Amino acid sequence: MRKSILILLSLVINIFIIGHAQTHKYNDPKVNIPPVIVEGKVEGVPDGTIVQLSVRFYKSDSYMGSPSDVDTVIGGNFRIVHNPDSITEEEFCIVTPNRPLLCFYATPGTTTTIKGRGMDYEAWHVVNDNSLQKEKNEYMSYIEERIPGYYEKRNMAYFNSNSEDYDEIKRESDRLNCLYVENMLNLLETKEYNPVFSKALWNVAVIIRELKLDSFRDKAIALLSKVPFNISDRDDGWVVETRKRLELPKYIPIMIGEQMTDFKLYDHNGKEHHLNEFNGNGKFLLIEFNSRTCVGCMELRITQTRWICLW
Repeated sequence: MRKSILILLSLVINIFIIGHAQTHKYNDPKVNIPPVIVEGKVEGVPDGTIVQLSVRFYKSDSYMGSPSDVDTVIGGNFRIVHNPDSITEEEFCIVTPNRPLLCFYATPGTTTTIKGRGMDYEAWHVVNDNSLQKEKNEYMSYIEERIPGYYEKRNMAYFNSNSEDYDEIKRESDRLNCLYVENMLNLLETKEYNPVFSKALWNVAVIIRELKLDSFRDKAIALLSKVPFNISDRDDGWVVETRKRLELPKYIPIMIGEQMTDFKLYDHNGKEHHLNEFNGNGKFLLIEFNSRTCVGCMELRITQTRWICLW
């Protein structure tokens, strides 16, 4: 009798555990998030080319991929089904070996179609129902109308670095990128801040910095005023990267004994600081640039703590 009661009690407990697990499963928000499907139809891409879908990491300027979000191009086709961790995931990029990223926006529960020709993925066209992607496509159409073939030609120098005509190709690529900056700045003046605006301004800042287009710098910096006051650098990684490229002083070697040029940086709370804030107190000033995800950087802090105690 006692044995029968124990068996019955065991069955009841097991049923309860299974029921609880099932309830937890259906209440888990991750389980109920529909997938993001990406289907590609591309020409001129060799069979066997690996294609990976990556997701923007929080709101930084980095993307992270999963081994399950990978496919191989066969006959010009690839298909990836991504299971989001959050319903708010909507910024993705296609990553392929040694090629620029193809960044796009997508909504869970929808299918994104990617079509294009050749290995320059920035020339591929993304189509879906996401409102941000539609706006990004408007940006691209605006540039394509004013600089025909820009997205196919902008990386000519990148793809022909070993060509005998590299110098000529580089000059043409720089010319096109200069036109891009001029036209994109004109477009951004008519737009309001959102993720598409932020990423486009970042692209402009990168080119201004690389090609030393100082004549456009002030106009680009003025567009940062469109970023709402409640949007900090922690909310939008593209903003902080844009500020770095536009507002940091030009690289000028400083000799021992010379006065350091003042500049401003932003801390992890988005607060602005100037170098001059820390001058004149009779102490050494240590300026450190590192990443919290860098193991070596974190180990170095132990040594720095000893230095600080001595100073």
